[in-house]
Amino acid sequence: MFAVAFLLGIGQVFFDTASLAYLPELLEREPAALRRANARLQGTQRALEGFVRPPTGSFLFTLGRGVPIVADAVSFLASSLTISTLPKTAPKPAQARGPLLKDAREGAAFLFGNKLLPGLSLRPAVGNFAFMGTNAVMVLFVRETLHLGVAAYGLFLTASALGGLGGSAIAGSLDRRLGTGGTLTAAVEAAALLGIGLSPNAWLAGCGEVVMGVAMGATMVLGPSVRQAIVPDELMGRVGATGRLIALSAGPLGAVFGGWLAHVAGLRAPFLFGAAVLASMIVVAARLTSNKRIAAELAAAKKRALSTTQERAGQLATA
Repeated sequence: MFAVAFLLGIGQVFFDTASLAYLPELLEREPAALRRANARLQGTQRALEGFVRPPTGSFLFTLGRGVPIVADAVSFLASSLTISTLPKTAPKPAQARGPLLKDAREGAAFLFGNKLLPGLSLRPAVGNFAFMGTNAVMVLFVRETLHLGVAAYGLFLTASALGGLGGSAIAGSLDRRLGTGGTLTAAVEAAALLGIGLSPNAWLAGCGEVVMGVAMGATMVLGPSVRQAIVPDELMGRVGATGRLIALSAGPLGAVFGGWLAHVAGLRAPFLFGAAVLASMIVVAARLTSNKRIAAELAAAKKRALSTTQERAGQLATA
């Protein structure tokens, strides 16, 4: 089982990295198109994960303990067959591939050498640390502090999915009103987490989950869209893998710390501490991911893309 879980994790990383690189290539790095596509993808994912997956999994489990696993395997096959029908992108000029570690270093060097990408990677890393710290004790918090039963717990979890669906839908509107940088550095997630931690009852905590979902849904659309628009095609996979490694590495640390903090300071403590962490991150990220910096990087990326297109056109004309 550990081996299967390990292989599934590897497959997930491969899929996420490839999909991150495929979308901007398919949409030719148009920022507005990337925002719309990411909003639709995030909205669909939130709807399926929050509203379809839990009841479907429970129903399949009643048919037999192995039925959900078989159904999951069939879903992977269906996904692969569907992906095979997607438009093929134009082939790139053949390039000599170097050692894997060299490729990884090139991706990391581009990420840390860019003025914007470190901030875009820091934000989800800090967020994962805070959110995993609360998720580690969420079951106990909901049952022992909010006094909800098993059925109500499942309903409580859909609140975040509902908010995420709404956040994905309004991401474009927020971008037009506040700018991508303004939306990414808003203190909504910190305020929502603080509200959940201080909530005297499940109703207010559920409202906090909805607000949290809205904020996360919007930022998970806008942040990746900017990254996809500014990273060159040949580095997209490597830069995306580096950013994902940074973001995911903080999650387990947050879970361990959140469990320890709840043990010594109570079940509300991880939520209050997580809110403080997110608020502190906003102070740092406000400079790293400002609207001015994002606009400058988008303009530079557009200039690089135009130069590359002209260079390739010249090469074809010469040939």
